[in-house]
Amino acid sequence: MAGQEECEVNQMTEMGLCLNFFYLIMYLSMHYAEPFVKLNCVESVTGIFNEDTVLPCSMEGAGMKILTLTKLNEDGSNGKIVFKSNSSASDSGVQGRIKLRHQDPPDVSLIIQKIQASDNGKYQYLVETDHGYDYKIINLIFRAPYTGPHISKKEENGRTFLVCTTVGYPLAQLYWKTDKETNLNYSVDITRLGVLYNITSCIPVVYDWCSVNYICSVCIENGCISKELDCLKVEAISEQPLDDNRTRVGVLLCLGFLMLLCTAAFYCRKQFSKAYTRKQSASALVYFVDGEEN
Repeated sequence: MAGQEECEVNQMTEMGLCLNFFYLIMYLSMHYAEPFVKLNCVESVTGIFNEDTVLPCSMEGAGMKILTLTKLNEDGSNGKIVFKSNSSASDSGVQGRIKLRHQDPPDVSLIIQKIQASDNGKYQYLVETDHGYDYKIINLIFRAPYTGPHISKKEENGRTFLVCTTVGYPLAQLYWKTDKETNLNYSVDITRLGVLYNITSCIPVVYDWCSVNYICSVCIENGCISKELDCLKVEAISEQPLDDNRTRVGVLLCLGFLMLLCTAAFYCRKQFSKAYTRKQSASALVYFVDGEEN
């Protein structure tokens, strides 16, 4: 009886050892199957219009075999592959506006040249080696910093207006205020210059407008850029275009008048030539008839 119990204990011990060995094999297999490469990338990058933008990434592990950059759809699904490079010597690492910053790991950063609005969005960054792979998602935010704002003056129907203009992306807000008042009556017009927004605001002013401290501000997200009215500069800016316009109109009118004179002279000369030809023909005919009668 004791021998049987001892045998059962030995069998259970052996079974436990087998299970432990099985778990060890599973553990090692699972860890062996994990990628032998680690990719480190920033989560978000801001790209400035028409400037080069770096997507910073580095890798840890075996040498890179293939690097793929995919532009994701808005819902997060895979979209279009915009860059794919391998480790072959014939690969230049340049495709369109995208290129590798360095040819050798651990730096596997990509550069997108002359950023455009169409580059805005999320990208999947994938590196593959002979022993594994890893990927990261990078969000590229397109920006075009707003200019100015620029203040000028215009005259229309006997009234004076101040005009504030700025250009940038994404859509911003344009405001007028003074050092004493913020609730001003002004209009805002928004047009597109390609992918950029051209925002213009117009505010009527009275005869003593130069004594008021007008301020135009362009605001986007939590930041604003402001410009105060400079009476002397705004006069110089507004008057010169008017003079140039009048000069151009005067030149065009003179050219038009000269063209009319030339056209009239040509027409008169042509008519005179026809009349002279007819007269000569009639004289010759009369002379011929008279000759026949004689």
